[in-house]
Amino acid sequence: MAAARGGRRRRGRGRCGLDGAARGGGPQLAARHLADAAQSNSGLQHVANAEGWTPLHLAARFSNAAVAEELLAAAAASSSLPLPLPLPLPLPLQLERGQHGVTAIHLAAEYARDDVLWLLLRQLPTKAGKDGGRPVDAGDDESGQTALHYSAKNATVSVAVVIMLLSAGADPDKVSRPVGSYEHGYSAAEIAYDLPNPVAFDALACFKLEKCLEIMDAKLAARYSKLKALSWEERAMFWNKERRKRKEAMAEEKEKESQKKVEGGGGGVVREED
Repeated sequence: MAAARGGRRRRGRGRCGLDGAARGGGPQLAARHLADAAQSNSGLQHVANAEGWTPLHLAARFSNAAVAEELLAAAAASSSLPLPLPLPLPLPLQLERGQHGVTAIHLAAEYARDDVLWLLLRQLPTKAGKDGGRPVDAGDDESGQTALHYSAKNATVSVAVVIMLLSAGADPDKVSRPVGSYEHGYSAAEIAYDLPNPVAFDALACFKLEKCLEIMDAKLAARYSKLKALSWEERAMFWNKERRKRKEAMAEEKEKESQKKVEGGGGGVVREED
């Protein structure tokens, strides 16, 4: 059987039936296929199809919460790994990547599947890891976009989806890698403004305001309180100012790195004369 990207196996026996269950079948069908997989130790819930999607990706895309719950339960049951532990340790099922690095959490956020999203998030820890990154943001896609970015791009997103992601520890200030015309990347709030997506934008602004008040940062609280009351045209001025500040900060950082290389290179660096 051919190996898939990231070490996942491609479609095999029983996979077609599990795909059908995830797309719109019942939990009984999924449970039967998963029980067969458990007996053969095939790890069917981790197997990607020809398009690179696992069954959990499909359950998230097609809002099949009952099958998503069966898949997560099967993954939890098989997570009692014997010692010594295999390295690298396997990712949680909801953080396994499909096409373009997309996770099931991305799809649930993008398509506003709040019932599935709740199932996916409730088993993730909310505290930051050693690197400061939060588990819900650990599955950013190949362009550096998190599930919060995806929710901000969905014009039909509900406030519940945005708040669930933020409550799970999603970072509203996380900036993607350069994407299209955004040469310095963008945050979820920025893309929510640009679309425009008032529901996502106002939910993010309110969240920021509450967090500012929690830490008693009057300056930031006033900033976001004012922002929520602005018209879309006035908000554009705000975000353009933010982008300019980020661009200047990145240019300054790049200049510092270049200067360090010059200083560390000694006589090997040749400077051009004007």
